[in-house]
Amino acid sequence: MSALALACAPHAAKAQNGAEAAGSAPSPAPATAAVKDPIEAAAFDAAMAQADPAAQGAALEAFVARYPNSLIRADALEKATAAYLEARDLDKVEALSGRLLTLEPRNARALAMLAFVLRQRAAAAPADQAPALADKAAAVAERGLANLAGWRPAADAGGDAAASARSEMSAIFNGALGYRALLQKDYATARPYYLAAVAADPTGLDDVYQLAVVSLQGRPSDPVGFWWAARAEALAAAAEDAHAKAAIEAYARPLYRRYHGTDDDWEGVLAQAQGAMAPPAGFAIAPAPSPASVAVQAVHDSPVASLSFSDWEFILAQRDASPQNRAAADKVWDNIAALQSRGLKMRFKVKVIAVRPHALDAAVTDNNQGAGHADLHVSLAVDPTSALKPGATTEVTGVLTGYTPSPFAFTMQQAQVEGDGGAN
Repeated sequence: MSALALACAPHAAKAQNGAEAAGSAPSPAPATAAVKDPIEAAAFDAAMAQADPAAQGAALEAFVARYPNSLIRADALEKATAAYLEARDLDKVEALSGRLLTLEPRNARALAMLAFVLRQRAAAAPADQAPALADKAAAVAERGLANLAGWRPAADAGGDAAASARSEMSAIFNGALGYRALLQKDYATARPYYLAAVAADPTGLDDVYQLAVVSLQGRPSDPVGFWWAARAEALAAAAEDAHAKAAIEAYARPLYRRYHGTDDDWEGVLAQAQGAMAPPAGFAIAPAPSPASVAVQAVHDSPVASLSFSDWEFILAQRDASPQNRAAADKVWDNIAALQSRGLKMRFKVKVIAVRPHALDAAVTDNNQGAGHADLHVSLAVDPTSALKPGATTEVTGVLTGYTPSPFAFTMQQAQVEGDGGAN
């Protein structure tokens, strides 16, 4: 699964958490004391007494239809919308939140529930339809953030409940804005929204995972994204969402291996993210050593005389990367020159790549033979035999007189072709 496909996939655990967040936030207590008609007040109380969320939503919707001018009409619509959200009836949530916003355009809870539903629809939609739905969710989220500061909880709501509700709505709004930018592959814009969403709700699986994606896919890539990916995997495991856990692992581990050079310590990152809500201060992943660094280290760690022909090629190819690489390449070349100064000629079994008058191009290493890339330019004292064709194998003997680092190739002179020149 691609990064974007996984990032856009809805997760049941997150959807349920979001529904609870949007649907359970405290709202202003209905002004039942101001309702003069005891029958109307009793009808509202009866609707609220319904234990099943879908039944409660339907009863509250019926109450609004029966009492269209009720003083508590907006409260009833808000509670009906929340009940339908808990029941996962997204069509009803979208319809009723729209009605509620017609009455109260700045109602933060209604905006949160609508933004949540629209983001869920975008995540489940075909790829060609998702961006438009994400745009709608983000537009609602922008209104929500603009009105969140003025939101007031119910008078009887405790301070902790009010703070929790505000955080939950902030997570929904910021997550929807991040999601729009994610679909646009605007990772730099998406990242601060996801950071805000995760700060507000550290347990939101989709937002945590998508924060990992935008961190790792951005340019430059931010390796802290690996911690967020590990955190998302831990959340998926805690939610017993085996599919999401496996998908996150399949995305993150290969990227980690490519960045770090090995995945041997990926399990350590997973363990670090198990119980934490945010990366530790100074969290970092060391990048894999560059080819140039590996070349210098190889000459430092091993006697030059012990290096293989493939090692020669690798180290010489990095010659121009740095002064240290030039010094390493010079040591290898000096060793080759010393061998030949004693009258030794190099002898290689090669695959012929191209034949020219008094010359041929050949591949020496297995990798180059397999790829059909010449890494040896040979000058011959006599023209090669007519039997020597591209693709044939033979042996050449001569003196290495130089090399070019990129694309890498040795130059051999005073060479003779030996062997049978037969095809592979």
